[in-house]
Amino acid sequence: ASQTAYADFSRRIGAVLFGEKGDHFGQAIDLLAKTHRLPGMNGMGNGRFWQDDLGPMKTSAPVERANAQRLLEIVRPAIEQLEACRKEAVANADLLDAFLFGARRMELIGRRMLDRLEVVSLYAAAYEGTPKDAAPLLAQAEALLQPNRDAHEALGREFAALWARESKPYALDWSMKRYQAMVSQY
Repeated sequence: ASQTAYADFSRRIGAVLFGEKGDHFGQAIDLLAKTHRLPGMNGMGNGRFWQDDLGPMKTSAPVERANAQRLLEIVRPAIEQLEACRKEAVANADLLDAFLFGARRMELIGRRMLDRLEVVSLYAAAYEGTPKDAAPLLAQAEALLQPNRDAHEALGREFAALWARESKPYALDWSMKRYQAMVSQY
């Protein structure tokens, strides 16, 4: 018959769910909730992760860079809070794996946005420069994209492991094909 203020709920939810001593979980969720209001993130739904960040930009490079940096400024501390919660968790710690997975997907979105901007600059320099200068610039571009490819592959494996904990293999192949398509794109 009473109401709990949101700030109190947020502060105490980690203790209730995980037995943590601090309020790391609540802080992480508060941070991650902010990502849904960021410009250029399409509400940070599942579709945003699958969006092609290698294609044409819908905004200018400075706007894209600012959006990516804002995202990373929110997500990276949230990941730190979730990891701190996991260290303190005495119950249900396995539930944090899904939250960390989601936050890492958000982090990858920000990283690939920034990497794309750098790749565009490298390609432009290769195009405008001499043919002998192009190869090292293109190699740098490839080196920037390789970790994104590897991260998609690793997240795909992590998704499959999380899925297997709670679900039968039925329909897993649909999502795995999306991860494989992203890896192929890179």
